[in-house]
Amino acid sequence: MLSIGKSTLGMYETNKREPGHDMTSHIAAFFEVSVDWLTTGKEFAYAPMASTQEEIIIKDLVQRYNIDLTRDRTREKLEKIIQLVFEESTG
Repeated sequence: MLSIGKSTLGMYETNKREPGHDMTSHIAAFFEVSVDWLTTGKEFAYAPMASTQEEIIIKDLVQRYNIDLTRDRTREKLEKIIQLVFEESTG
């Protein structure tokens, strides 16, 4: 269950409020879709980061540089940087 109040859900539906990153992740998991698909309607072609070590590195960098991943533009920039690094390392 999502545990969202009716008024909160109504605000999401009328664009008066947006869910935070944690709630977006929770909603995506509930409907068994990716956060990318939930927020954009598209799946992005990139290798999933399954390794715990990779997740730790990303979290460390986010904390070290005080990166706000709740901002769409910040996430888009970070994704582009990761894609560049991925392309450089594979080709």
